Amino acid sequence: MSTSGSVRSLSIDGISFDVMSDANLSGLLNEFENDMIPTSGSPMLKKMRRIVKVESVVLATNWAEKEVLIEFADQLDLVTFSIEYASGTILKTKGTFNIESDESEENRTSITILPSQRWSSFIA
Repeated sequence: MSTSGSVRSLSIDGISFDVMSDANLSGLLNEFENDMIPTSGSPMLKKMRRIVKVESVVLATNWAEKEVLIEFADQLDLVTFSIEYASGTILKTKGTFNIESDESEENRTSITILPSQRWSSFIA
């Protein structure tokens, strides 16, 4: 039986950020979008590469942390991401991210992670 739900931590280039307890990370698991193309005979398989992104990453941030996020998001170099789940599973990748929104009332900053390579998992 696996433990699902909460994200324990997110780090970007070794800097840890607090993930909101109600954050529900969503994203794609596989690297290819599969489709079947009709032909006069049997259908033909079509595979299109896509970004295995993670959306709805909601962080609890103060202004100093927001500035760090802005700096990371705007740089040209790729950063290293590490996400640890309550189950002990850790996912790692390199890539970049977009800051999707920032809410001042609760100091919530939402980002979407855009990996440049497949996510690697490490089970603790």
